[in-house]
Amino acid sequence: MRDASRSDGTHGQAQVLRLEEGARVRCAAVTLAKVESSIVSLGDALATLPGLNCPPKCPAEPAEGWVAVRRESLFVRGRYSKTARGVSQTAWRLEGQEGLYRSVEEVAADHLAPLFGAADSRLHGSGREDVDVRMLGGGRPFVLELKQPRISSVSQAAIDQAAMRINRSPEGVTVTELRLATTSDVDAVTAGAGDKRKEYAALVRCRAAVTPEFLRERLDAVKELAVCQTTPVRVLHRRSLMDRPKVIHGMRTRWVNAHWFVLRLVTSAGAYVKEFVHGDLGRTQPNVGALLGDEGGADILQLDVLNVLAPGEECFHGPMDALVPADEPAAAAERGWRLTDAGVWVRRAPAEP
Repeated sequence: MRDASRSDGTHGQAQVLRLEEGARVRCAAVTLAKVESSIVSLGDALATLPGLNCPPKCPAEPAEGWVAVRRESLFVRGRYSKTARGVSQTAWRLEGQEGLYRSVEEVAADHLAPLFGAADSRLHGSGREDVDVRMLGGGRPFVLELKQPRISSVSQAAIDQAAMRINRSPEGVTVTELRLATTSDVDAVTAGAGDKRKEYAALVRCRAAVTPEFLRERLDAVKELAVCQTTPVRVLHRRSLMDRPKVIHGMRTRWVNAHWFVLRLVTSAGAYVKEFVHGDLGRTQPNVGALLGDEGGADILQLDVLNVLAPGEECFHGPMDALVPADEPAAAAERGWRLTDAGVWVRRAPAEP
């Protein structure tokens, strides 16, 4: 038979009362005198520590503080080109000192930062080119971050005026499509850099004599060439040592004389084109010298970026008149092709049905 005290809840109430009584007994043992004694003992212990005043002395002067107000960055996006060599993409600074070369970042900031009252700036690019490489064609997408701006509202007309001043810069930097942007544009520009193919033009010298027919057979006929590039010697101090698989999508040559030719090629993002030409002591395989049958027998004198091709954008590498007759540019435009400033026909691939 069950206990009646359990069925009506009196047993549980009695247990709670016993717990409360125990807590009161324990609390009664903590008196005010004991608390004061503990505090004094703590103070005596702290007083023995070197360099610590306990209790602290009253300051002779009022305390001072400061408040920093930080504003969110503003962004301007566009595309930049540079028609001169010796211009880097971002500022070179060594131990706080300005670098040897002027940069696209500095040229753009010289005219845009005052417009927004910005204290500093940073350029985010869709990839980058070397300081001795020109950026031609339609330009490279970028976003200029303007830090600590004091002016948050700037008209498009004012931005257009700044673009005109940038385009008159003696460094040979020009910008197009400048407009206000957001943080999502930064992510879009930098994240998409790995998906974009790049088109280059290189001036190449080869050790062995070559003919136009030989170049067409050995280089122009190559399509979708898989290349393995071990970290180049010239960047080994700042890049991890690893093998990087890249693709040479296509090449086209223009013979100059027996030892010189111009090489136009489209590569996957991040390919080291200089090393693809000269081989980098065999660290890039295959390379132009190897394709010509003379390992290490090719070298590069100049390099230009002709285009940064977005996913789905095609570039033609065969004989130009096979697709776009010289006397029918309007018909080519109707088919979706456009001629860039570098004289390259590109088009957006048709959408899948």
